[in-house]
Amino acid sequence: MIVEYLVIFRKNGSFCDSVAGLNRLLQVDSAITIDGSTVRHKNGFSCNYQATTGEVAGREQRYFQLRFSYNSGTTNPSNSIELFSEPLKSARRAISKAEGQIETLRDDISSHYAHATYPLIHEIEIMMRQLIANFMLITLGREWAKETSPNDFEETLRKSKRKDQGHLNILHSVDFIDLGDFLFTPYSKRTIQDLYINIDKAKEPSDLANLKEFIPQSNWKRYFSALVDCEDSYLDSRWKELYEIRCKVAHNASISRSDHSRAAHLIGEVKPKLEDAIRKLSNVSIPPDEKDSVAESAVKSADSASWEFIKTWKAVEWAVDIICSNAGITKPTSLPTAALKQRGILNDEQAAIYSDLRKFRNDLVHGPSTGHSTELLQDISRAANILLKSLQASIDTSSK
Repeated sequence: MIVEYLVIFRKNGSFCDSVAGLNRLLQVDSAITIDGSTVRHKNGFSCNYQATTGEVAGREQRYFQLRFSYNSGTTNPSNSIELFSEPLKSARRAISKAEGQIETLRDDISSHYAHATYPLIHEIEIMMRQLIANFMLITLGREWAKETSPNDFEETLRKSKRKDQGHLNILHSVDFIDLGDFLFTPYSKRTIQDLYINIDKAKEPSDLANLKEFIPQSNWKRYFSALVDCEDSYLDSRWKELYEIRCKVAHNASISRSDHSRAAHLIGEVKPKLEDAIRKLSNVSIPPDEKDSVAESAVKSADSASWEFIKTWKAVEWAVDIICSNAGITKPTSLPTAALKQRGILNDEQAAIYSDLRKFRNDLVHGPSTGHSTELLQDISRAANILLKSLQASIDTSSK
């Protein structure tokens, strides 16, 4: 487990003009002590520590590169990660108080929580697509997207770069957040002009009863409220918050333990509602000969092949990180394939496979999660495993 920082200070006399000066600054916080290449925290945790320094060319500034590391092992890694976080917090706090600028070069803590959070969000996204497809498509027929979509959702479909010609694949054309818009955005299919005409024609108070159909309602309210005891606003707010966390994971933003815990909590609230709706699909008014197929398709296993690929891709990324580390190269969050090849991290064959896998991964993570056939996902996963074995062989060779 490694965390690396680049710290910039303005030159100010002898203040922090050396690694020894920086170490004194860090130890202003009595919670940590530095003994050579070891940092100890008052919680009893210790980790490896390295610091180098130099002057920023042409600037009255000095930089420090800090590297904190420890072997996380396999015994209660979450607890050891939290202990590891404490001296890092103390160091960042001391640097900030001294008006130092901190840039994170590598953060394996964030990576750990991102890896733990992604499959949770991936699973709930697939469940939502599964519920909408089975309930709406099979129940309402081929034209469900045209007849039951809020205007904003229709506009999303028209503008989507991934739109498909077939109605069956329409859910693959929209993103995570748009699934929520489809279910939870209130809309009315009757126009204002129709409303005026109905009011004008009304002769008795009872004639106004049909005006209720003009009240905007979400698809959840129209089609799911009779099945599941849950308000659309309850799910809408949680889906939007999950989307924010999903974006952080997808864009390699910093993910904390609280982000992971919050995502798990939100999914714990949303998932039972979606599962309840799936279980009750047989209560939908559809022809008797179609009920079994609706219920069966609704409870089928979700897209596990996508996650199998993602897990292998994560292992590939970790292997590349290890090779970079062994070569003394600090790898940024995203290093172009050409740069990895140029620096000798990947050979020609590895670089070609890595480039294709990265493109596929980005499409899978940043776009809809079920837009690829099982056969394609299996082929891609095989290629990822071949690359992983090749990288592992390189690691084994360099360690001998």
